Amino acid sequence: AVEKSANERIANLTSIMKVLQRTQYGRRSEQLRLGINDEQVSFAFEEVETGLSAVQSEFKDVAQVRSKRASRPRKAFAAHLERIEEIIEPEIPAGYEGLEKVLIGEDRSERLDVVPPKFRVIVTRRPKYAFRNHDGVVQALAPAHIIESGLPTERLLAYIAVSKYADGLPLYRQEAIYLRDGVTISRSLMAQWMGHLGFELQICADYILER
Repeated sequence: AVEKSANERIANLTSIMKVLQRTQYGRRSEQLRLGINDEQVSFAFEEVETGLSAVQSEFKDVAQVRSKRASRPRKAFAAHLERIEEIIEPEIPAGYEGLEKVLIGEDRSERLDVVPPKFRVIVTRRPKYAFRNHDGVVQALAPAHIIESGLPTERLLAYIAVSKYADGLPLYRQEAIYLRDGVTISRSLMAQWMGHLGFELQICADYILER
């Protein structure tokens, strides 16, 4: 019964996928007739693919109970990614306490993990010093910043710019995302930052266009 239900849902989602494919790659008039744009089609694709994956996972779970299939080799993760090793030691059986252990092998697996972006505050302190019996005060110069006396670090400016121009994430969406972390940055303020950043990068952009 579970297998039949899963197959029916897969068939329905596959049919929807075919309609979306015709809409995306077919004539423009078909998109206009359905009243949808490319962004809506992409969103629908994601939802259908998510549904297919959920059904396939359910079906796979049932199939694994019936029989174990040989695992297929998968492509290794990129070498530059940081590796965090976790070693899970077995419990020592009763009666084996204190005996010398000899390592004869190990099973090794890799899973892809992510550390979400996290806001932090950089506090810069510049102490002032005076010398006894001498005039004058010494203090380190304030470091130069793209936005003098401003809120953002250069790292934050780069993150916002890459999110907007490379990843297609508008400033109003970034505003909502950052608000979830309790950080209020209006899109108008970010737009001003991007203007400053664009001015500073203009010489680099001109050079790239010339080359």
